[in-house]
Amino acid sequence: MKLQNVIDVLEALYPSYLRVDNDPVGLQVGSRQQAVTKILVSMDVDMDVVHEAVAIGADCIISYHALLYAGIHSVDFEDHKGAVVAELIRQGIAVYSLHSRLDTAADGLGQWLAESIGLQNTRVFLPTINEQFGFGRVGELAAAMSVADVTALVKDVFNVKCVRFIGDNEAMIKRVAIVGGSGEEFYPEAVAAEVDLYITGDITFHTAQDAKNSGLNMLDIGHYAEHIVSEKLQQILSKAVGIPVVATTVNTDPFECL
Repeated sequence: MKLQNVIDVLEALYPSYLRVDNDPVGLQVGSRQQAVTKILVSMDVDMDVVHEAVAIGADCIISYHALLYAGIHSVDFEDHKGAVVAELIRQGIAVYSLHSRLDTAADGLGQWLAESIGLQNTRVFLPTINEQFGFGRVGELAAAMSVADVTALVKDVFNVKCVRFIGDNEAMIKRVAIVGGSGEEFYPEAVAAEVDLYITGDITFHTAQDAKNSGLNMLDIGHYAEHIVSEKLQQILSKAVGIPVVATTVNTDPFECL
């Protein structure tokens, strides 16, 4: 099949109108007319992921995060990103990124995160187009859990080794909001939603102070919890396209717990 056929499937699943402003999603490298025989699905695109694509014979990478996010003015082969672009072109591998289209989809990242930790009676936390689409989810656990038990659950489900907690560690948790990636800016909405816990990533010091002073409990699970997109997309695309789709085995998380 051609790359355009793959793009048509992605457009049907995660339409372009779901994209938020200034998010460079879509075709990043390649030609819509090139042949695609195998797809690799990954959270990110770095040189290790490109090498993996070459090793398994994939000629298309569907990524969550865009490879070319900020505006670039040159492709310098001595720069890591430039070297990645050069290797992709050399190997004839296309890259197509979804990011906010997956974030805000009705059956996208927010729903997957919520389902992963067993949230019930969910609704979109931060609607965009309408109440059906938007960032994150708010829902309820089947039964109230201690902070320690929720933390253990989250670490196990998302395979994260380190988390940071802000708030009352003696609280019982029932109502939860969750946003993948960097969601600290939405802590006022979590306060307004009267949740027992807000789960997100990349929380900075001053936001943590403000959230704690507002009485909000927050759990910082980092950015890499979003890696669940690889397996989820692999499962969905395997049913939607008539070619092999493989989830990456590369861990692109730059952080380590010491």
